[in-house]
Amino acid sequence: GSYRVDPKAAPATIDMTGPKGEKVQGIYKFDKDGKLTLAFVKDANKPRPKGFDDKDAVVMVLEKTKK
Repeated sequence: GSYRVDPKAAPATIDMTGPKGEKVQGIYKFDKDGKLTLAFVKDANKPRPKGFDDKDAVVMVLEKTKK
C-alpha cells in the first residue's frame, strides 16, 4: 500500500491506500515525547475523523520503547 500526509492541515491528515486499492482517511499527531497518535474511520464511507475522541474512529498510539 501507500500513504499521503498533509502535515499543514489542522489536524494533520493521512490517507492510506491498501494493496487492493482500498482507501482509509485519518488524522495524526506527534507528541513532544515522540508518541505518534493515529485516528482512522471505521467505515470508508464515513468522513475523516475531526478529532482523536471521535466516536466513529479507531485510535492507535505508537510509542518507541527503550530496550
